[in-house]
Amino acid sequence: MDLTAFINAYRGPLIGLIASWGAPWNDAVEIAQDSFSEAWLNREACRGDWNEPEVVGRWLRGVALNQYRNWARSRRRRRTRTVTLAPNILEQAA
Repeated sequence: MDLTAFINAYRGPLIGLIASWGAPWNDAVEIAQDSFSEAWLNREACRGDWNEPEVVGRWLRGVALNQYRNWARSRRRRRTRTVTLAPNILEQAA
């Protein structure tokens, strides 16, 4: 299976799956793109025949789940580091 066929076969379902896990649609598209690139570069690690849609689909889902978990983890970290200040504190700092 070449890269174009791989992406065309799984793009829609993968984006929908990632969005169903809780990612906003734009982030789901980005996570899917990252998942495709990760899967394609490491396709030798896939156990089974790369040309079998069931094997590739299941493996790609696992890659996407790892990418989603990394995205969710970094999102939580950003939220805990971001501090909201009241306007009066900002005026004092200026």
